[in-house]
Amino acid sequence: MVDLNNVTYRVATSSDCDLLVMFVNNAYGGEIARQGWTNANEIIDGQRTDRNAMDVMISNSDSIILVVFNKSDNILIGCVYLQHKSDIKTAYLGMLTVRPDLQRSGYGKMILFLGENYAKDQWNVDYIEITVIIQRTELVEFYNRCGYIEIGEYQPFPPDEFGRLKRNDLQICTMKKSLKT
Repeated sequence: MVDLNNVTYRVATSSDCDLLVMFVNNAYGGEIARQGWTNANEIIDGQRTDRNAMDVMISNSDSIILVVFNKSDNILIGCVYLQHKSDIKTAYLGMLTVRPDLQRSGYGKMILFLGENYAKDQWNVDYIEITVIIQRTELVEFYNRCGYIEIGEYQPFPPDEFGRLKRNDLQICTMKKSLKT
């Protein structure tokens, strides 16, 4: 596991929008994304997010993006989006992103852990919910190893919401993890 003493994190602000848009888009698709163990190049083309969507996520009072930096050089390592669903004591976790050349180093698990703990400590939630494209089996397996289970909810992937689909059979599944002790 990555040493938490070597990283620092904070809640993103609107001044982080441009950096985050470039960071997330490069990690999800394109040539830079191929440096990592997982990307969406084979199934989705185009941008994962844009400035408007990022600004909405950051400025919404029910959501945050945690940004994680290397402490020694202050370079962005990763981020994760959290949305508080207070009515059901749940947080939605999405856009878990790690710089592709640092993937397979434990940063994904560490950022997932930071997001889960933030939601539990700040919002007092009992559950974390995520959605994953089921055709990205390596991600489904990653989240299974991290304690998430499929809850039987499947939907077609929203066309043109997160880039241009290269396949028309994409589906997302909802996965959930209990944070109750």
